[in-house]
Amino acid sequence: MTRTDAHPTPSGRRRVRTTAAASPASIPANLAAACGLAVVLATADPAAAEADVGSEPTAAPAPAQAAPAADTASAADAAALSERIAALESALKQARQAQAEAEARVAELESTLAQKDERRQSTAMEHTAQLSAAELRAREHKQRLMEAEARIRELEDRLAERDTRVAALEQAAAARETLSQRLETLRARLPAPEGGSLTADEAKQRAEADARHLTDLVTDARGIDNPRLWGEVRSAENALHHSQFLLARADNARTVYRVRPGDSLRQVSRLFYGTGERWTELFEANRHVLQEPDQLLPGLTLVVP
Repeated sequence: MTRTDAHPTPSGRRRVRTTAAASPASIPANLAAACGLAVVLATADPAAAEADVGSEPTAAPAPAQAAPAADTASAADAAALSERIAALESALKQARQAQAEAEARVAELESTLAQKDERRQSTAMEHTAQLSAAELRAREHKQRLMEAEARIRELEDRLAERDTRVAALEQAAAARETLSQRLETLRARLPAPEGGSLTADEAKQRAEADARHLTDLVTDARGIDNPRLWGEVRSAENALHHSQFLLARADNARTVYRVRPGDSLRQVSRLFYGTGERWTELFEANRHVLQEPDQLLPGLTLVVP
């Protein structure tokens, strides 16, 4: 802000003095000039320090009544300027104090920021290291997983092969069991001399049952012209012949003989022994199929001891 003061001169002209008031923004820059101005105004004659606007080189002395008014105005201006300077110095001091506090705060913030940046970098490095370790562990786990999957596939293949072999063995075992059962059945039908398990008593019981069945069929078929019934008779004769043959093998007999119409035990004895006197041996060996020695049923098979 600029203030202009006009003072009368002895020649009748007005003397003009301009005073510039410093703004808060221009306090540091104008402080020295303001201080110098205050010193000049305090030591010099206010009337001699003023510049005569538009006057000649030699000015006439001012009238006596105008000098006290000029001195009073100059003193007032000096006092106002001193107050202004004091206010500016106080403002400057406060500004410097605020600047020092701001600088301290900036330094503190910079230190805090540096610490945070250091911690951030340290944390970032730690996280990077952890991430690298995690990635390494992930790759290791992936490799182990691939190896485990390969092992599982290998074990599955081996298990499938084993299941196939087990199924084949089970089939073989089932076939073996079936063969064993059939073999036992065959062995049960064969006498011991031929590798079977059939005993003489078991063979005799079978032959006795077959003979009884044959006798019943012949009795029922007598006088009846029934081809089916006589076919059953022929089947019974063959079954008895087989049973008597097994008995002869189990009892180490000589052979068997199927009775023909008109045969007797004497004739059979004479046929195999050359004498008819051994018919009793034939009867004793076939008591399980003969009720009487003189009643030979045609088709009946005898064991020849």
